[in-house]
Amino acid sequence: PPVATPVGLAGVGLTATGHPLLGAGVELPGTDAVAFTGSVSLSTHPWLSDHAILGPVLLPGTAFLDLALAAGEHIGCPRLDDLALQAPLALPAQGSVRLQVRVEGAESDGSRQVGIYSRPEDDEDAWTQHAIGVLAPESGPAAEALTEWPPQGAEPVSVDGLYDDLAATGFAYGPLFRGLRAAWVRDGAVYADIALPDDSASVEGYGLHPALLDAALHALGCANLVEDWEDGQLPFAWTGARIHAVGARALRVRLRAENGGIALTAADAGGQPVAEIEGVRLRPVGDARAVRAAGARPYRVEWVPVVPADDRAGDDITVVPVTGRTADGDTVAEVRAGVAAALARLQEWLADDRPESLVFVTRGAVAALPGEAPDPVAAAVWGLVRSAQSEHPGRFVLADLAPDDDHHASVASTAVRT
Repeated sequence: PPVATPVGLAGVGLTATGHPLLGAGVELPGTDAVAFTGSVSLSTHPWLSDHAILGPVLLPGTAFLDLALAAGEHIGCPRLDDLALQAPLALPAQGSVRLQVRVEGAESDGSRQVGIYSRPEDDEDAWTQHAIGVLAPESGPAAEALTEWPPQGAEPVSVDGLYDDLAATGFAYGPLFRGLRAAWVRDGAVYADIALPDDSASVEGYGLHPALLDAALHALGCANLVEDWEDGQLPFAWTGARIHAVGARALRVRLRAENGGIALTAADAGGQPVAEIEGVRLRPVGDARAVRAAGARPYRVEWVPVVPADDRAGDDITVVPVTGRTADGDTVAEVRAGVAAALARLQEWLADDRPESLVFVTRGAVAALPGEAPDPVAAAVWGLVRSAQSEHPGRFVLADLAPDDDHHASVASTAVRT
């Protein structure tokens, strides 16, 4: 008799997500971890070509946020506590890129670590980790509405010429990403009307369409909430994000500086809550003309070799190697000791007000490929230093080596150059 052939995702053991960038999810045996997979290309998602930054078409940071939130919604963790972007994703002119969002098992408080990865469709071994973060069950105060619009006392500011100025710095936003319509300022906050310009653009399946949220951040160019805005800025870290309503094509947005980042509140045309983000942090991308002339990507990794045996000071950095878990040691005790030592070093560094950067070198703190378990001591120190980085920008640097890198001369630090 003929052999039955599985039909559809269910037939091959997958669950459909309904998200335009993540086609399916699968539970991983022996754990409550879940992997979501998808594919993206300029032919299947042509709207992404409107996000060309210094030449290459980059997947927007807002798309990484939406991917993480979509995964969290499926596993009962709709709040994104934290998401840090580690590497940009440049989309090729031809061919597609495979995506994977991996959500790890639940911690005692219900939170889960999430990682976002990609690889070219023709290279099964070339996985790159683009983001790491933490998802959590619903918590926090009720969503805020923006019913009075524009707020009383808000002064209108011109948005004319904003996108021409951005284009001059290499931010070649196409029509779909030019959604800023009007803006006002009051008491250090920016209020803005945002709308998707193209009625044919589908918002189905997205928590909040990445182009719409990206355009909301463009309103920062209307006030002095972000330093060096004129050089071009891209989001690289998100905290406390939650989507309250889906399907929005237009937004009322309030942006204000809080705790070293930008707090964002978004509502629909009637003022009802759509999304809230406690903190967005942006990073300058650099001079477009210099990048184009050098033929470089907007980000590149520069390796600085040192001998990671003891603390080593240079003109601009001091390196601190972090000892990971030992084979026969007490993991809990080693984690506590490692975090305590790192915390003491951080506090000492801040008290001395040293001008150079303090570089913590870990091994295996961040899994290089989906399925790899990080070193618990290194990962704990990594998380501590990441928190310190957000509170003291530019003071601390993290560099992670491969767990099996036994070379005496190894990478001590990495820096994102612009």
